[in-house]
Amino acid sequence: ATDAPPDANKETRAVLLALWDAKANCGLSIDLWTKEMTVQEMNLFYFQTMLSMSESFMRSTQQKELADEISGFAKQWIEKVKQKEKQQVSK
Repeated sequence: ATDAPPDANKETRAVLLALWDAKANCGLSIDLWTKEMTVQEMNLFYFQTMLSMSESFMRSTQQKELADEISGFAKQWIEKVKQKEKQQVSK
């Protein structure tokens, strides 16, 4: 941000940008990440993004039940990720 202190620069390894094209009635996305981003970091990034989407959806629609579905899926998904990571470590 332009108003951030100069020493507030942070390394960024990934960005997900979603846009809505009202004319075509579809979403557009730009997904970028660096080669340095690990699979574990990507897993956590996607989990946090899904939770953020759930919160944003709730604020914009007030549809708590559907927002809870998104966050519930995210939580189930990250548990599967953790299980898979444990299996890979034990091999």
